[in-house]
Amino acid sequence: MRVLFPFVGDSLGGSHKSTLLLIEFLETKNIESIVVLHQRYEPLVRLLEEKKITFFLLPISKLAGSDPSITNIVFNVMRNLIPFSIFLLKHRINIVHGNDLRINLSWSLPSLITFRKFVWHQRTVLSKSMFWAFIRFLSFHCIAISRYVFESLPKNIPETAKSMIYNPFVSIKKESQRINEIKKGLQIKDTDFIVSYLGRVVKEKKIDTLLRSIPLLQENPRVKILIVGKGEESYLKYLKKLSTDLDLTNRIHFLGFVEKVEDYLWLSDLVVCPGPKEGFGRVVVESMMTSTPVIASRSGAHIEIIQERENGLTYKLDDQEELKDKIQELIGNQKLYQKIEINSKKTFQSFSLKKHGDSILEIYNS
Repeated sequence: MRVLFPFVGDSLGGSHKSTLLLIEFLETKNIESIVVLHQRYEPLVRLLEEKKITFFLLPISKLAGSDPSITNIVFNVMRNLIPFSIFLLKHRINIVHGNDLRINLSWSLPSLITFRKFVWHQRTVLSKSMFWAFIRFLSFHCIAISRYVFESLPKNIPETAKSMIYNPFVSIKKESQRINEIKKGLQIKDTDFIVSYLGRVVKEKKIDTLLRSIPLLQENPRVKILIVGKGEESYLKYLKKLSTDLDLTNRIHFLGFVEKVEDYLWLSDLVVCPGPKEGFGRVVVESMMTSTPVIASRSGAHIEIIQERENGLTYKLDDQEELKDKIQELIGNQKLYQKIEINSKKTFQSFSLKKHGDSILEIYNS
């Protein structure tokens, strides 16, 4: 069996990490995986090379979905139809597994006309548009990464042709020396309480809610904030101005893109996930891997993962007062903090690679 995993190649995020873990699992089952990049994004290329995963570079000027208009989607599907179909035939692909909306839109029709199975992996909530009903006809099976996403799938997809499968995770060793070097570089003291946001720095993630909550804390001088990730320059500029207005300049670090995200999870005392309607909430589970308590907005798939006051805390979306209260409670309530540390590690164990891989393999073989 040969499985193709096409990537747009313009970023490195949770979907890539999940897919690369799946590829490693499939290798143990003697299933050959082929990776295609449509763009050469160096952090992703380095990760593939680090994991010794070979890939093909198949440059495409525009994938379907790059422009949201239906006319342009159809045009870009048809423009790439022949080269993608040729690739599938030439490399004797059996299954194409899409992990991005642009990939799903672009590769599903070539798979259909060349009689290949196409697995549509949906990682975000779909709108209520009737347009999505076509997924039923272009895909062999549709996978949602959470119950929240699953409920948004088109109703015309039969129950036997869709599944809910959580993303996989594996434990990552704590590199104490590297982490200590980071703390030294950021001038983080042992008495500091580190609150971190890790993810895309874009307006819809509502990072400003976190910033606005910090000055309200009784013990706010202890709190240092790390913003890890890249995104919209205009929103980043707004956050930097806001941090100045809130007198947080000396206590906040905007770190941009980092390759070893886990280092910043290990050194954090608390991770805040303020975004709405998250399809899964990968950072929530990654934080649990390091037993770092999480406070997340009471929205999207966050509430599937977090059991209130057991393995984390939640707050009403956009409510900086409630967020402040929850941060304050974790700073002041050591018993609750330790309880969440212990239980979050237990929760992490349920997102195993084996469980994920076995479920995917069952779909491939059906």
